[in-house]
Amino acid sequence: MPPLPIDRFLVPEPLVLPDSFVRVRQDLVRGVPFEFPLTGDLSLALVVAVGNARLWRDADPAAVATDESSENSPHTPPRGADPLERPPARLIVRQARAIRAVVPLAAGLIRIIPDGDEARTLLELAVISWRLHVGTIRGAGDYGSFVEIGWRPIGKGVSGIVEPLHLAAPRGGYLP
Repeated sequence: MPPLPIDRFLVPEPLVLPDSFVRVRQDLVRGVPFEFPLTGDLSLALVVAVGNARLWRDADPAAVATDESSENSPHTPPRGADPLERPPARLIVRQARAIRAVVPLAAGLIRIIPDGDEARTLLELAVISWRLHVGTIRGAGDYGSFVEIGWRPIGKGVSGIVEPLHLAAPRGGYLP
């Protein structure tokens, strides 16, 4: 049976990581930008482009600025005109302080790093969840903000077929 046209609008199943992935949940208490190590000379830096700083200064520090729920729950209205709504957040993958890739925080995103160039592949990165409060974007403090990712190194060859990581198929069995 062919997939139903509505399937692409359904909320996806949660991301299931294979056992080969390292799952990391990093609490953000020093504000953003925030850098945390993965292994050896690999690290991630979280950055958020805020635009007009005056709007952020006057906002409630406990308010949630962005989280994955807006992408994992059904919604009908388009994005509003509120500049505080969903600021663009990015993870910068660094190796020995050199930028290797910039990855947007997007629910269920899976990336091979780096992609598209001739550099040696370093890792596979999966964005699991996040919550960034306005206070964390403005500065240091424990507001309950966090980023949760999964990653696995893939710098060396493997001796067998590696099963690709992907989201579970929606109810219709079709991936958009």
